[in-house]
Amino acid sequence: MLLLLLTLTASAGDPVTAIQELVEHSEFRAATQRCNKLDDDLASTPALQEACAMAHMGMLGDEGDAAAWKALAETWTGTSAAETAIERAAELALSELPPDTAPDRLLAMATAYPGTAGAQQATERAAAKALTTAVEAADVLTYRAFREKYAGTPQADEAREKEAEAALADVEQYDTPLAWRQLRSHYPELTAVAEEREIQAVGRAIAETASLSIPCKVPTASGPDDAPPPRCDTIAKETVISATWTTPEGYTAKAGLVGWDGEQSIQLSSLQRRIGPAPYASAYAQIAVAGKGEATEEGWTMTLPVDLKRPPDLEFRGYAVQIRVLGGEAALLPFVVSEAWEDARRRR
Repeated sequence: MLLLLLTLTASAGDPVTAIQELVEHSEFRAATQRCNKLDDDLASTPALQEACAMAHMGMLGDEGDAAAWKALAETWTGTSAAETAIERAAELALSELPPDTAPDRLLAMATAYPGTAGAQQATERAAAKALTTAVEAADVLTYRAFREKYAGTPQADEAREKEAEAALADVEQYDTPLAWRQLRSHYPELTAVAEEREIQAVGRAIAETASLSIPCKVPTASGPDDAPPPRCDTIAKETVISATWTTPEGYTAKAGLVGWDGEQSIQLSSLQRRIGPAPYASAYAQIAVAGKGEATEEGWTMTLPVDLKRPPDLEFRGYAVQIRVLGGEAALLPFVVSEAWEDARRRR
C-alpha cells in the first residue's frame, strides 16, 4: 500500500496515469471515485475516457449479467473497454438461452448484440434449428427463404445444395426443354445434368416429328412398340439422303451422317485410322466428308459421292442421321446397310 501511495503521489499531476495505476493494482473503486470527480473532463479527453472505462469494467468484474455488461458498453462507447463489454454481454446473453430456444428468439438476441461473436453463434444456432424444419418441407421456396434469412451462415450453403436438389426433383416431373433450360440458368452447379436432360427432352420432341427419306425397305414391325430401321443392301452413288424434323422453339439443331452399331452412333472419322490403307479407304473417306451434308429449311440433306456400303470386320450395322442439339446427340435416325465393301487383303 505504501508503494501505491508513493506511486499515486508521483502521478498526482496526471489524472489519467493515476487512474491507470489504480486499475493496474485492482483498486477499481478508488479509480472510479477519481473518475467521478473528473466527469466534466471526460468528453474532451479520450485517454481519460479509456482509463475510466477500464476502471468501471474492473468494478463490474465477474458479477455482472448481460444487461449490466451491455449498459457498460453503451456508457463507454468508443473505448476498448466497450468493445470487450459488448462481447461479454453477448456471451452471457447467449448462455442464458436454453438449448431448445426457438430460432426467432436466437435471432432477436443476435440483433441485440450486432457484430459480436455471440451474435454469430446465436445466428448459427438459429440456422441449424431452422434448417431442420426446412428439410422437412423440402421445397425450393422454403430453402430460398431460409438462405435469405440466414445468409452468411454455413447452413445457408447447405440449404443452397438442398434447394438445388429440390429444384431438380421438381423439374424431373415436368421434363420439358424449357424446364431444364431454366434449371441450369438458376443453378449453374446442375449445368451438366440439366444440359444432358435438356438434350434428351429436345430429342424426344424432335423424334416425334422426324422423318428419314432413303430408298430402303422398312421391315414389318413385330408389335406396336417395335420400329425396325429401314434396310438396304447398298445405296447407289448420287442418291440423296435427307431428314426432316421440327426443332422446338429456342433451339438450333444440326445433323450429319454417322455410323451405327445397332445401338449407338459411331463418328465416321474415328474409324479412318483403323481402316488404314484398305482398298475401300478412299470410298469411306469420301462418305465421311460428304456426310456433313447441308442444312435445309426443314432439316438436312446429302448426296452420296460413291456407292454406300459398310466397312467389313468392324462394328458397323449401318449408318444413321444424327441430330445434335447443344453439342449433344438429341436424336438418331438409323438405317441398315447389309453389303460390305470388299477387302482384297482378307483373301490372302
